Amino acid sequence: MENLTVNIILNGEKLKAFPLRSEIRQGCPLLPFLFNIVLEVLDTAIRQEKRKKRHPN
Repeated sequence: MENLTVNIILNGEKLKAFPLRSEIRQGCPLLPFLFNIVLEVLDTAIRQEKRKKRHPN
């Protein structure tokens, strides 16, 4: 694998580059499915936390 680095621009400011440590590359056909799985888990966790705050034990 090549030595890949990632550059992020946040609020117009370019942050320090860091190495990419993932084997999944942009354009991978599995990427949208993996994203949806992670998003679903995150959504479930957020909803559970909201319910706990509304109905404390």
